[in-house]
Amino acid sequence: KGFAVVAEEVRDLAGKSSEASQSTAALVERSISAVGHGTKIASETAARLEEVVTGARHIMSTTSQIAEASRSQADSIAQIQERIRCSSDKFRDSGGKRRNQPAVKLPGRSSESPDGHVPSEIIVAQRKMLLHM
Repeated sequence: KGFAVVAEEVRDLAGKSSEASQSTAALVERSISAVGHGTKIASETAARLEEVVTGARHIMSTTSQIAEASRSQADSIAQIQERIRCSSDKFRDSGGKRRNQPAVKLPGRSSESPDGHVPSEIIVAQRKMLLHM
């Protein structure tokens, strides 16, 4: 009878051990599944972040190109303004009178107004000529 009691206890312990082992296996499987899912999410997040970084680099490149183009345009405008100023200085003496006749003369009009200033049409024509030099 004592041996039967011990055998019954051993069977109960074996059953509990089997249940614990199955429960542990299920926990391990769930953990592996959760880790796999977490890895998938991390990979997708990394891919999205890489897209964001690529987009940011493209934006930075485009912004740099715009800035360079703006600097170039500003330099060109400054050169044009300097040419216009030099041209105006070249065609006027210190008293505001014209030394040279304009390259473009408007029909039926004097190249100077009564007060000695150059009409705006001539200045516009001079600017157009400078732009095509």
